Amino acid sequence: MNFIGNDVDVKKLSFQTCGNKFNFTGQLNNLFSYLLEEKQNLFIKGSVYSPNIIIDSLFITDTSEVQEEIKFPANIKFNINLNTDNFSWEKFNAKNMKGIIKYNDKSFYFSSLVFNAMQGSVSADGVFAQKPNDNFLLTTMADLNGIDIRKLFLTFDNFGQEFIKYNHVKGLCTANVNLLSEWKNNFDFVQKTLYVTSSLQINNGELINFEPAEKLSSFAKIEELKHIKFSTLTNDIMIKDEKVFISEMNVNSSAFNVSFSGNQSFKGDISYKVKLLLSDVLSKKARISKKENNEFGVIEDDGLGRTSLYFLITGTTDDYKIKYDTKRVKKQIKERFKQEKKEFKTILNKEFGLFKKDTSVINNKVNKNKKKSSAQPFIIEWDEDDTLN
Repeated sequence: MNFIGNDVDVKKLSFQTCGNKFNFTGQLNNLFSYLLEEKQNLFIKGSVYSPNIIIDSLFITDTSEVQEEIKFPANIKFNINLNTDNFSWEKFNAKNMKGIIKYNDKSFYFSSLVFNAMQGSVSADGVFAQKPNDNFLLTTMADLNGIDIRKLFLTFDNFGQEFIKYNHVKGLCTANVNLLSEWKNNFDFVQKTLYVTSSLQINNGELINFEPAEKLSSFAKIEELKHIKFSTLTNDIMIKDEKVFISEMNVNSSAFNVSFSGNQSFKGDISYKVKLLLSDVLSKKARISKKENNEFGVIEDDGLGRTSLYFLITGTTDDYKIKYDTKRVKKQIKERFKQEKKEFKTILNKEFGLFKKDTSVINNKVNKNKKKSSAQPFIIEWDEDDTLN
């Protein structure tokens, strides 16, 4: 180290804590004033390298005692280039992680963060901040490329639900994800704050032994639904107000096409619409094997020898029913997803000053100033449908 007045020029600093090794090179500005006087700020700038960062070992807590409140320091600011070969947190493991980490006003800002995980790669920007009420707020914008979707479900414990699990899905996922969420000071997750908008694509995918598809297979007498294979699936998904909303999702195979849309609450309430566009062979099979398909479900031939079946799946994940959808009301919700993404950027712009040059944010603010309206939760409304006795 070189000591220059109140500052320190660090040529090389190596240290180890809780099994994690770190090397630091950079500057510590205003160090001695920070150590010896009150209300002085410490400014840190430099690079950090670690061969292995294990978050679980860095933040070990004693569950037998009441955990003290966590307070982010208010008088430290830093700008760090981070580089680590391996990064792990619970079941999540990443390799070759690089990025810029900044800290200011009780907020961690990470930008140009890239790493390899779950067979693919991820790039992300975001903020992890402590709010005035001492809760923690995370917001991130991430791009996923070639992620193994089965490993994704395994890593995040099926995202806290039992309806569709890792063993039901296969494929490689590419997605753009915007996420906003909050934790209490003891890191208890505040479910109602979770807000996600995502556009995703799954390649070379499979839906295997998924119970609703199996029941639909028996209901429509189409065995091919028990194991669905597809080359490409694209869709928009949103999580808001403790509900998951799925835009119209199309799964195409040689034997049939499936269109799927609806919503599912965190409590397990489900409401989905399904359309099956069958090949000529399966159309004949469906008509012959189950007369109700012809009587209630099949609409006009599309001119290519293919016909369609429409269904509703309603109830809960533990107790749901499948019935014919005779009204076949189609709701277009793509535009709502676009608007939600603009709203997401506007929130970040207001809270953290991000996306200042984004025209969609500017236009959104102008429109709001012209006509103020309260933010309404995104709800898919279905018309009443006939049922079969």
